[in-house]
Amino acid sequence: MADQNILQWKLFRNLCSPYVKLKEYSAVHFFNNGESGYLIKDDQLYLISFQQPLVSSALGVSPSFPNLTRSNNIEKIDNFGYNGIKAIGTGNSHTVLLDSAGHVFCWGSNTCGELGVGHCSEVNIYWKTNLENIDQIACGQTFTIALSKCDEIWFWGKISNEFYNVIPTLIEINGDPVPKSISAGDHHFAVITEDSKVYMMGNNEDGQLALGHRNLIKQPESVSLDIKVSHVQCAHKRTIFLTETNGLYVCDRFTNNTVKCISDAHKIVSLATHWRTDFFVAVDECGFFYRPLITDDKMVLVRAAYYDISDGFIDIGTPSVYWPVNALVGSTKTSSGLTSLTCNMPTPRCANHINVSHLYNSKIHSDIEIKLSDGNIRAHKLVLTLQSPYFERMLKEAEGKAKLLDMTNMNTAVYKAYINFLYTGKVLLDSVLDLPELYSIAEKDENIRLKSECIQVWSKGLNKENIVKAYEKAFLLNSKELIEHCCSLLNVNLQYILNSDVYNCLDVSVKLALLTSAATHRAISENTFIPVKTANSNSKQLNIDNNKFWNCSGPLVQD
Repeated sequence: MADQNILQWKLFRNLCSPYVKLKEYSAVHFFNNGESGYLIKDDQLYLISFQQPLVSSALGVSPSFPNLTRSNNIEKIDNFGYNGIKAIGTGNSHTVLLDSAGHVFCWGSNTCGELGVGHCSEVNIYWKTNLENIDQIACGQTFTIALSKCDEIWFWGKISNEFYNVIPTLIEINGDPVPKSISAGDHHFAVITEDSKVYMMGNNEDGQLALGHRNLIKQPESVSLDIKVSHVQCAHKRTIFLTETNGLYVCDRFTNNTVKCISDAHKIVSLATHWRTDFFVAVDECGFFYRPLITDDKMVLVRAAYYDISDGFIDIGTPSVYWPVNALVGSTKTSSGLTSLTCNMPTPRCANHINVSHLYNSKIHSDIEIKLSDGNIRAHKLVLTLQSPYFERMLKEAEGKAKLLDMTNMNTAVYKAYINFLYTGKVLLDSVLDLPELYSIAEKDENIRLKSECIQVWSKGLNKENIVKAYEKAFLLNSKELIEHCCSLLNVNLQYILNSDVYNCLDVSVKLALLTSAATHRAISENTFIPVKTANSNSKQLNIDNNKFWNCSGPLVQD
């Protein structure tokens, strides 16, 4: 999730020092109309809620609910037997957790049999179902469906007064097709099979089951389609179909119980929905976001200025997201119900929810080229604008008409690494000695994430053989943070450095700076600052005695 949008959720709007509180967590699942959330840290579950008391309001249970430890507006839920967290789903007042071992745990309200315990009475425990080898889960308002690795579909909870089960019940489909994925709406759900057939079941009052009528369906029925469907997503009372050719179709009250095309030109690759709303977000292969717009009882797709696919569901809940394999970060064909919090806060340049690495130097939709001394790089104005304030300003000044950017005066390897980072989020350089130039670009571009990545690669790549040249590069470019990360290695290997040819070839100013950096690090680590009077100040300075301080012989600086 883009950092600048995390605070738009009502749960975090009034949270004191939100970045400080959230940076240690890896993921979040919003529920309860955005007023509550589950935070994840090291496979440990935490609860944070806008309401008080947290337990009864957020979980739909009594204040006596066990395994909760409160600290600073966040309640730790002690592990109740789960082995890792693979996915989380929430209904109106119940929660379902799928652990890494394929076990399913339920808690919260049980008035409609949502927990699958065999009755509809209150349950003040985290209930572990008897299901095993579960691969996917999906929650509607008052029900849950699960898909096992053995191709079984399980249902529990309530769809209507005419159809409910208080224990997990096997749902059979005629012909025993192999299910590929599941999706849940408010009171209906969909199954798509390996042979691309779609089966629907549940409430049908708005014709969302695409069966040509509006009758309740208690057994999955096949949807007759003239298109090959790759995925289905259920919304509140709407169903969205994604075809194998990346077209988008819907079925709801506006389509008269049938499946109709709303887009076959945008090459849609990703979808996000939530059972609370008929709203959805679509993403095309270039990372553009779209939302539905109803005009004259007709639905069309319009561009949306989102940073993240979850932005359209703020104060609704974490959406169910379809990620196509090899197209998005964390490729998977099923939604985990979790939104990543791993972006570097609070940088405003974290549009990495879409993996556009495959578009680096690609002809696909390229609308600009960057000229370097050894050739051109094909690029995309949208990616450059979203990821770089520098390019954003440059392209804005050119009023979007620029077709070629001349960067022949730049270090080719460094600039290729810079553009590559904007697409992939990875620093790829053959030589650590080029990092100071890349870091300098990151500073000018106000790219906090790139700076952080440079420092990590820099720290890992330094050794006693390259430390002198590396320090020289950082010093000449005035990269203070990179210089600081040289000091420890300089200190440890000083005797070796002083006897090296590369040190003796340095300019005097670089030698002095290098020795000062090493001495400062030694003094700080050993607390050996010596007060020295100066003409202009009474402040403490380092008194560097070449032979005594470093315990080595010979001149340190030679003309």
